[in-house]
Amino acid sequence: MYPFDTEPIDGYKPHPNFPNCCPFHKSVLENAENWFKRFPDCCDMHKRIKRKKWFRRELYEGVPRKIVNQISFTEYHIFKRIDSQNWFDDITNYIEYNIQSFGSPPVGTDRYLAGIKDYITIGKTETFELPKEKRKKLLEYLEGLKNREKEGVTDLNILHATYQKWVKAIPDLFFFSELKERTKGKFPINMVIYDQEYNPYTGMAKARVRTQPEFIKFLTDLTRQLLNNVNTVALVKQGLISDVHAHTLEVMNENHRIKQTSLVGEYSKGETKYVKIIKKWLANEKKYFKDIIPLLTALSPGKGKPKAGDVSQKVTFEQLFPYSPDRATILATLEKPLPDESLALEDGKWVYSGKSERALIVALADAIKQRAKEGNISLKKGISANSIAEALASHLGVEDWPSRAYRARYQNGIRNDGPAFDYQEFKRHFLAIL
Repeated sequence: MYPFDTEPIDGYKPHPNFPNCCPFHKSVLENAENWFKRFPDCCDMHKRIKRKKWFRRELYEGVPRKIVNQISFTEYHIFKRIDSQNWFDDITNYIEYNIQSFGSPPVGTDRYLAGIKDYITIGKTETFELPKEKRKKLLEYLEGLKNREKEGVTDLNILHATYQKWVKAIPDLFFFSELKERTKGKFPINMVIYDQEYNPYTGMAKARVRTQPEFIKFLTDLTRQLLNNVNTVALVKQGLISDVHAHTLEVMNENHRIKQTSLVGEYSKGETKYVKIIKKWLANEKKYFKDIIPLLTALSPGKGKPKAGDVSQKVTFEQLFPYSPDRATILATLEKPLPDESLALEDGKWVYSGKSERALIVALADAIKQRAKEGNISLKKGISANSIAEALASHLGVEDWPSRAYRARYQNGIRNDGPAFDYQEFKRHFLAIL
């Protein structure tokens, strides 16, 4: 893309005798003209574009004057917008509009940005002075642009490989089985693209793409979040880790695996941060289970392998579905219109009564169980649909949940009292959403 002219905002007027109006603007133009005399033999990047078939030096003849003009435009822009409510977004959008105008590959952008940095660093004229904090924020922004330029254009293939390496590092334990299954071989573009917004000066939406170091930091923070969401003590108490011997073996295997892969140098220096976090977490898990196994054995005489609890006992909705996206998916089904218009939600709870209410919970529980078998929802093995229904009933404030035998009557479609309903219709409704 060749350079194009930009426009100043309304009210701009160049100083008399511009750019020879002051030593600053005069020196900017002189330096730009001296640089352009050497262009494109001024640097390696421009030497490379000299060999391109499309390159024509005469199309860049106006760049020296363009540099000083657009520095002046931007000075005026900062002066006029620095006190506005959205001053930072407005000024940086205008700077990016000017950057884009120097073409691709850019010719003159570095000199434009150097001039803007000098203006902001000085931060004052005879009639105007930039507030200290705002000057600091703008200089940090310019420094960020400089660092991004050094790092170069982000290669999405590299980010994809980085992400898959991270997925592989996550322990192969049932807490994370849903996550690993969903993300294997995939690339979550929403994780690498951020700060999407519209730039009124370019007339285009813009988005930032994380560099590899930024993406690794994001994954490190995500690792902490995922591991922090695992409450092993609660899972043991509720019997969701029923065979602690088998689980301990899995933890030890994963601890060994991650040590081996980090030992052979598969991870970069930045990636070793999340690897160290995982290793410490696994070490803590291993010690915890090593400590509790003798106690569980003492509490369970004559039962062979110790079990932490009975998975058929009542558990809460949050304990059944520790993976927050699953909880969000299930709860979202409650906000959808139901097959029977007489059934409605109020403040997040069903407000009707009678047998239809219970049938609806049974249908939702069975739909969740089916989707879990298909791998769409993460659910610990051994959890029955009845346990899911009990947890849903408790979560929704439904009192006097019926027995299993009573529940079976709804699945069989018996309507002996209360409003009419159709269990199969409800189940199809929920399956279509989940």
